[in-house]
Amino acid sequence: MNESDRVKKTGLDAVPTPEWVRRVPKTDLHCHLGGSLRLETLIDEARRQGVSLPAEDAGSLAPYVVKADASSLEDYLKAFAITESVLKNARALERAAFELVEDAHRENIKILEVRYAPTNYRTKSLKLFQIVESVLAGLQRGSREYGVHAGLIICGMRNNMDATREAVRLAADYKLEGVVGFDLAGPEHGYPPKQFESVLSPVFSSFIPVTIHAGEAYGAKSIADAIIYLNARRIGHATNLFELRGLTDYIEITGLALETCVSSNLHTRVIPSVQTHPIRQMMRRGLRVSLNTDNRLVSRTDITNEMMLLVNELGFVKRDLLRLVKDGVKSSFFRKEIKRQALDKIDTEIAELTCA
Repeated sequence: MNESDRVKKTGLDAVPTPEWVRRVPKTDLHCHLGGSLRLETLIDEARRQGVSLPAEDAGSLAPYVVKADASSLEDYLKAFAITESVLKNARALERAAFELVEDAHRENIKILEVRYAPTNYRTKSLKLFQIVESVLAGLQRGSREYGVHAGLIICGMRNNMDATREAVRLAADYKLEGVVGFDLAGPEHGYPPKQFESVLSPVFSSFIPVTIHAGEAYGAKSIADAIIYLNARRIGHATNLFELRGLTDYIEITGLALETCVSSNLHTRVIPSVQTHPIRQMMRRGLRVSLNTDNRLVSRTDITNEMMLLVNELGFVKRDLLRLVKDGVKSSFFRKEIKRQALDKIDTEIAELTCA
């Protein structure tokens, strides 16, 4: 069978329809809990807990928490002061985690990794262990009901060294209970990865996979330093990857994974337009790339929307989207047998879609 016959048979070089994109299997490995709860849940929990919001109905509240027109990363992050105000409650945390798995299931996500910084949610009446166990309970309940493989990534914050130390210990303590990885988030500028090498030592010694926010608000050197000093296996965003000579070759050779978040990068003004996002260049260089939401509510997106954005703005075809999905599975922090099961199921569903 020659190449043209193969293409005709599989149709993988065709432009996907919205219905095909809706049905195709997906992954989401970079998804912040605090930026991804439902707008209706935010309103409902605020009423239940007596939390004051800028507005009480969805239409009036949306401009405060949906930041598609943010002027900067700082402006974008203002939404979290509102969304996270109702998540300092064990029941609300479990609900938000469960609903996130449910939302993932609705768009046929097979592997979901949710991340947050537990220390951001602590109050006098809500302890760190409750914060972690509530979210794990919600993710695990969602996994049982919907068959989505859902794991938790604990985040440390660059601008709070003490909180990061606590997050490191939590990740180690809950490794066997659903924590699949550790992340370092927060402002890049002024907080070089080297400062956190000794702080993350318990994560390294516990053999917890590490992903680092890098190359988003700062240059490619932050990516290189995350690899050198923090043993990063994945990099979140990495939009400035191509600034540093030789770094791309290293990432290609080692198979280090990149977590791209196209809408979020546009909304935080990291990129001026979707057309300038480096995702296509990353894939052409043979890098392992996954497609992610970052913040489903704040960017008003999901993986289906992210895929259609690539189709409409960057000319992606079915083959490109499937590569992103499979790279997402391969990049996940789940065990090999779970990845194999997910890949087998994806192949089965793709075959059914092709025949439909």
